[in-house]
Amino acid sequence: MNKRKKMVVKIVAVAAIICAVSLVLPLPFNPWHPVGIVAMAFRAGRIRVRLLSETDHQVLLEACREVMKRGDLESGRRYWVHPSQPSPEVSRLPRAIIDLEPSYVCINDLFGYMVIVMHRGMANFGVNAYPENFQKPFPNYRYGNKELVEGLWYFDDGYGPGTDSAYDKKIEALLKRRKQAH
Repeated sequence: MNKRKKMVVKIVAVAAIICAVSLVLPLPFNPWHPVGIVAMAFRAGRIRVRLLSETDHQVLLEACREVMKRGDLESGRRYWVHPSQPSPEVSRLPRAIIDLEPSYVCINDLFGYMVIVMHRGMANFGVNAYPENFQKPFPNYRYGNKELVEGLWYFDDGYGPGTDSAYDKKIEALLKRRKQAH
């Protein structure tokens, strides 16, 4: 066998060993288990539907602006909402935010807007809520990927470089479902 074929055989063998080990390890200790990956993707899809199709975006924006005005959250710090040990300050958040069950919320320490991260990891998405009269800090500033209501922007890693229009159509379909329900 030539060197290239030997290298391919070694890579395939290592990949097979990794797959076999990932199937043997117990699920709680192995986030890369195929079942865990599928479960995370399914959960991310449900959360995205809840955020885009079932949430009153105006109410959510008002709740975020209330938190920003009160100054309850320290800028730049992540406040965990959904994990097993939420941050103590979370109890002061309005129901509109808590009921979303985001991973965490924070106030952007550079520009002062509120970030609600719904899901992180392979499917990072959420919303950015801007205070009233927010001024663009520089000409090419991006608020997010899709404006939900004036001042509330959806962001999603799915909109990364080279995103095709099919992804945008998927997001638009979820938003359309919300409009039809209300």
